[in-house]
Amino acid sequence: MCFAADPGLRTLGVHASAGIRPADLLDICSAAPRGKLIYSARNTIWAIDWGDMPLAVKAFRVPRGIRQWIYGCIRTSKAKRSFDNATALISLGLCTPKPIGFVEYGSGVRLLNSFYVSEYLPASSAAFPLRDALLNTKTPNRESILLAFGCFTRRLHDLGVLHRDYSPGNILVVPSADSGDEDQERHPTSDHAQRAVMPPPPSKYRFELVDLNRMSFQPLSIEQRMHNLRLLWAEDDDLRTIVAGYALQTSHPLVALQRAALRASHTHKFKATREERWKRAIRKWIPESPT
Repeated sequence: MCFAADPGLRTLGVHASAGIRPADLLDICSAAPRGKLIYSARNTIWAIDWGDMPLAVKAFRVPRGIRQWIYGCIRTSKAKRSFDNATALISLGLCTPKPIGFVEYGSGVRLLNSFYVSEYLPASSAAFPLRDALLNTKTPNRESILLAFGCFTRRLHDLGVLHRDYSPGNILVVPSADSGDEDQERHPTSDHAQRAVMPPPPSKYRFELVDLNRMSFQPLSIEQRMHNLRLLWAEDDDLRTIVAGYALQTSHPLVALQRAALRASHTHKFKATREERWKRAIRKWIPESPT
């Protein structure tokens, strides 16, 4: 993870229910690199304990070149978008790790370092990414999980939520003896959301969304909904099961939904595979730069 040298504080935000001060949030971000590293690639995520709160701190990569001015003057930073989207999801009665706050550092009008802080579900908990269920056909209650996930996705879409990184690594499955009641206690649903969307049927699982910086909130067509499922990279039979759960309590024909989802999935896989072949070919013929 690359950090800019001596950036100045631009802005920060603390969630009203977080129970911490702005100064605490700055200390949390400063202490994060001394915590447990749980992810390091384009962005970096650490897990730390702050008092009795297990927290996840996500440090976004410093924007390059002109993007520093774009994020500093025109676009909202990924850290603030993550915070705002998490707050919006909770207001709709949907689950995501509780947002704590965000911090932005920069120089002049340029955005440099930025952080998003949320609660952390430790590895010792029963939560696991949906990816595990899709890849492991021996996952206990696998079909029930996929059906429940399809129902959850329908509710997500009915509420007008489009997660543009809806990959199985960004969806946590949390087994629960009574997921419906626990969901309401964890994140109470607003009256508006209750009136707009039918409640989900009882399920032994709830689903939490992470990696929230690329989301939009808008009415969604059937085509947009099924197109969103392409990012799951699911096998055809698994996708049929997910769509079967999606079709519960709807008037849309199951077969038509499955065809649309499969068509979007096949197209996405074909394009992604073709792009990867081109990248491999380019890397093969272009010599590596000397070190």
